[in-house]
Amino acid sequence: MTKMIPLHSRIALNPGAEDLYQLAVAGTEGWVRGHKVDDAGFEMVKVEWDKDHWRYNGQPDGWTFATHFKIIGPPSEPKEPEVEEHQELAQMAEFSDEEVEEYIDQLSEAMEAASEGEAFMTITIRKLPNPENPNETIYLPSIFQGATSKEAGMLLDIQLAECASASYQEMVFQLLNAMRKQPDETDD
Repeated sequence: MTKMIPLHSRIALNPGAEDLYQLAVAGTEGWVRGHKVDDAGFEMVKVEWDKDHWRYNGQPDGWTFATHFKIIGPPSEPKEPEVEEHQELAQMAEFSDEEVEEYIDQLSEAMEAASEGEAFMTITIRKLPNPENPNETIYLPSIFQGATSKEAGMLLDIQLAECASASYQEMVFQLLNAMRKQPDETDD
């Protein structure tokens, strides 16, 4: 096992590793804020991306493989969290332990069903700071899908079309109800 990157070291994403990240590009800088070894024995680091670095592109902080980075500066203690970070923690606190547990249970159930199925689709929504205006929030959807056969893929597409149609109908129904509840502006 190689020597772990020292805690709080300044790091940069290695060229070639950026393909594994949704938003980060080679040379994006940050700091190591934690260490662990995953179940397969790979060294992991918790990365805090430098939001002020010119290459930062909205990649969320989180755990990733230590081998994706090179050390570019000595360890330095983290700065105090900004107000935005406190607000995000406050928003997370809005969820009860039961709600968080239910979310994790549903996620685990979905992963188990996908691994046993012949086709799957997962859509996720991540909340990120807008790279162009850090005071704004953007929601980034990601879609993952796969099928073991052409038939399973076609059935998945049919289910998706059915879900989209039902969702559209519900949206129109809610819009019509909202319009009915608004007073008619032409009435005096």
